[in-house]
Amino acid sequence: MSKRISAHQDRDTMRSEYDFSGGIRGVTARRYARGPNSVVVTLDAGVRADGNCAQVDLWGQEVYEFVEGLREAPRSQGTGLFNPWYDTDDHDLDELAPEQRRLQLLAYLLARRNAPLVLIAEALGYQGGRFSGIAMTSERMLLGHHATVRPEDVLPVGFPIRRTSGSKGLPSRASRQHGFTEPTATTVWRALRRELDPFKFVLWNSVPWHPHRQGNGLSNRAPSTVEQAAGLCHVARLLDLFPGAKVVAIGNKAQTSLAGLVDTHHLRHPANGGSSEFNRGVQRLVKQGGRAVEAAAIAPGRSGAQA
Repeated sequence: MSKRISAHQDRDTMRSEYDFSGGIRGVTARRYARGPNSVVVTLDAGVRADGNCAQVDLWGQEVYEFVEGLREAPRSQGTGLFNPWYDTDDHDLDELAPEQRRLQLLAYLLARRNAPLVLIAEALGYQGGRFSGIAMTSERMLLGHHATVRPEDVLPVGFPIRRTSGSKGLPSRASRQHGFTEPTATTVWRALRRELDPFKFVLWNSVPWHPHRQGNGLSNRAPSTVEQAAGLCHVARLLDLFPGAKVVAIGNKAQTSLAGLVDTHHLRHPANGGSSEFNRGVQRLVKQGGRAVEAAAIAPGRSGAQA
């Protein structure tokens, strides 16, 4: 006996606002073929049960919306700007790289709820956040190949970290084997990790995306005025996630960019011979605030040498 299909079942339910023009055929099948890959990001949001209902703290949702908002990156003709959480190119391992970086950033922020320090540098670099998705953090740290910084310093233990950089165009054998390492990231993490719990500070950039020279994705350039203005909108949203946190500008350019938005303490940028002064600045910062940094009682001090 043939099965009768009702008029309701046969109706086309595809809505006009659904747009799959940007879809990639076979991406789900390829992911499934790799085996179990489900990711559960714990919001640690303080679930409260009321009978059969549960009320969830909205902070985790706000973090998620913040990461989603990073999709809106400024685009100017003739100017290279890479969005690591939503863009992909030939330097990526595969088309899933942006999603992985997005998840890593989300887990990084969620693990630092109530962090009393937010440190902000100028812009994302190709040796750091371009492939890790996390400011001033190299992929080599996440993959467990860094000399001093371990994956568990950056992300919660058990988080499924995955490489996102491919081997095409990588300039050295070490970067092809172990991922990029960034001198600034190494200095920043080493100094902060020596003085503080790594989950008590948040690293960010005043321009969260990666500005690069046109046609060369593995390069860095100074961000434009438009990019700086767009980035500050996201800085304001980030600081809303960490109310009461002390804001520290790393380098003169970041300090200038943040002026008028928030009062900052200033640290010498570790690049161009500034690592020793940066280290001393971190020590002064912690000493001024006391080791009970959870109270965020770190007072601004005089800046060091010029970046």
